[in-house]
Amino acid sequence: MAFKKTNWLFFVMLFCASAFPLTADADSSVSLVEWTFPNNPDDATADGGTPENISKNLTLTGASTPTYNNTGASTFAARATGWQNGQFQKYWQLSVDTRGYKNILLSSKQRSSTTGPRDFVVEYRTSPEQAWQTISGGIITLADNFTAGTLDAIPLPSECTNQENLEFRFVMSTNVSVSGGSVTSTGSSRIDDLFIFGQLIEEPSDDSSESNSCLGTSTTIIFNEIFPYAPDASQEFVELKNTGDVCVDISSWRIEDHNHHAFIIPGGTTILSTQLMTFFRNFYMNNTSSETLYLFDADNTLIDSVSYERAIKDFSYSYDGDLFRFSSLISPGSTNLFDESQASEDTEDSPSTSTQIRINELLPNPKGSEVAGEFIELFNFSDTAINLKNWSLEDSSRKKFTFTQDVLILSNDYLVLPRTLFGFSLNNFGSETISLFEPLGTIISAVTYTNTREGFSYSFKKDSWFYTKHLTPGETNTFSKNPKIHVTSKKSGYQKIPLTFNATLKNTSQKGVRYRWDFGDGHTSTLATPTHTYQETGRFTVQLKIQTKDGEATKAFKVTIKKYPKRDLSISSLLPNPKGEDTETEWFTIENTSQKKINLRDWRIATGKDKESLVNHVISKDLFVEAGQTIRITREHAAFSLHNTASTVVLRAPDNTTVSEITYQEESIEEDTVCKNKDGKCIFEKTSSPTEEDASHSETKEIILPKNTPEPFFSLEEVPSKEPDELSSPSVSTPTKEEVIEDIGQNLNTLLNLYIQDWIQP
Repeated sequence: MAFKKTNWLFFVMLFCASAFPLTADADSSVSLVEWTFPNNPDDATADGGTPENISKNLTLTGASTPTYNNTGASTFAARATGWQNGQFQKYWQLSVDTRGYKNILLSSKQRSSTTGPRDFVVEYRTSPEQAWQTISGGIITLADNFTAGTLDAIPLPSECTNQENLEFRFVMSTNVSVSGGSVTSTGSSRIDDLFIFGQLIEEPSDDSSESNSCLGTSTTIIFNEIFPYAPDASQEFVELKNTGDVCVDISSWRIEDHNHHAFIIPGGTTILSTQLMTFFRNFYMNNTSSETLYLFDADNTLIDSVSYERAIKDFSYSYDGDLFRFSSLISPGSTNLFDESQASEDTEDSPSTSTQIRINELLPNPKGSEVAGEFIELFNFSDTAINLKNWSLEDSSRKKFTFTQDVLILSNDYLVLPRTLFGFSLNNFGSETISLFEPLGTIISAVTYTNTREGFSYSFKKDSWFYTKHLTPGETNTFSKNPKIHVTSKKSGYQKIPLTFNATLKNTSQKGVRYRWDFGDGHTSTLATPTHTYQETGRFTVQLKIQTKDGEATKAFKVTIKKYPKRDLSISSLLPNPKGEDTETEWFTIENTSQKKINLRDWRIATGKDKESLVNHVISKDLFVEAGQTIRITREHAAFSLHNTASTVVLRAPDNTTVSEITYQEESIEEDTVCKNKDGKCIFEKTSSPTEEDASHSETKEIILPKNTPEPFFSLEEVPSKEPDELSSPSVSTPTKEEVIEDIGQNLNTLLNLYIQDWIQP
């Protein structure tokens, strides 16, 4: 029997939903620290745990002072108000000593009032110097009960093993209340039954050749799993594994990519026998082309390497004991998991992960009621009907639903499961993974999503997943015409010089577009047209992801960043104290001694009393200097000011490197004295005119006259262009128009008579 959208009610009536979270193994795990608030002690001290942790305190940052006499999950609970406007600023915090213990587990229960905070995320760090990291399955949605906000023995990353000061915090991640409004000052939140479990690390016996001094051979350390194409660069990780039977000290080892971006492993880091250690950070791993990661020890010896041709979005690259394969089942800190049908490196996007049944559509963030609207859709694309009895669905927090009775899904048919059936919630924030297991525990299909959109389903299409506004439970998935991105930005630039990025969109509305640029160096932007400055040279992968009302699209391209080329320019002279107003008539000259034309746009003029007080003044418009040319720079080009006493003037390239420099130490500079640059120092010379050195001299043009021609009555030599006060003496009168015409007539008569005389002579 196949169940479609119209069969929901019957399906719900037929079966009873149940979730089966994982719990700590009581036979092997020890309670390292616990807060249960059993007897209303009215303090935050742990009431159970190992001797190292029994005095640990639960603290609160940002909200009001907590009380401990409130109704809890069983006895009492810690309670606090004052959570308003506390997004990523207000949190519960605790620490635990896990030295000597591995396989660390976390359990907790939370509850908020209807006006208290709804959304929390659990983060950890192993030292105050480390950035906070989100634990897998640590996204919590609270309700006005202690059921919805439960974490039940969540496994923690392997780097939580054997730590002196392992810290956790429960951070309020949004300002949304349980009722869906804003958190108020009187809205409360409670936390209870906090447990940290761990398994004792077995020490070698006295007669064993092993030691605890971590002197194992470095060759036992290998790459085990990498996550190169994460939804966010900060979610990338590299996981190492110790395949040997002795502890290894990996202090000061480094992980390096092919572009020589390196991560140095902190001192004091050891990795125990068979232990996994995961490092979460942006490793600059390529998403669209080949990449190689290298592992070097402290002596710069290559220990291991791993390569891939092209990353697959939301897939990790994991070692199966023989070779590396892509898997949608991302498993930092635990045994690598693989889909039945593995991703191929020849596919651009996430491939189908099932040979029989796949998860086909999810609605994690419906409009209206979450409980009533969320659904998971399965699709049977095999040639036969399949009975789902004893199959199960599981989310990233290990909450599980199992089909306890016969349920047939016909060939090429759909099965729609409402939340009222499977029971657990589909997260709206952070990352969520939904997995489908067959009865023997093999994963048949899995899908991971992040950053949901209200009213949009997450749907499968041709080996990839897309958000779509077309909800199609029980029917073929449909999509709007996907937006297209055309990047018009430059594909190259210079180190430490801003580079502007721009994109045009097609097939979509230009309103309400959400942009997310990833510049490939750990920096991002949400602006439509951002400007970014690369601090290092290299080849970077820039990725733009857009979200519109019609759908989403991603565009990636390479940007090459080089050092700014050397330019042969120098400050050749300057006039700091001209007659009149200095700021209007000051100038200096720049000489281009190279063989190329240079544009001075974005170059800087730095001036100041000394080198410590220099201030940059940018030339903001195009200003070209031809090869071998000297040009004058005035305040029309940049808003500089030259001091009339001791000063330094520096010419800087756009990357702020110094190209030319000149200094002068005079206590007072006489007006209209020009400084000539002699090996970086000023030599002042008096000049009659600040423009004299740049004046162009006109050539004398000659008139060829006949033989024996007398001198003309006036000179035909061109008069050089001068200022009015530089013209000839005032005692010489300027002829009138009539006088000039009369002189020309007399001169022509004389010339004519001479020609006639020469002609009539024998």
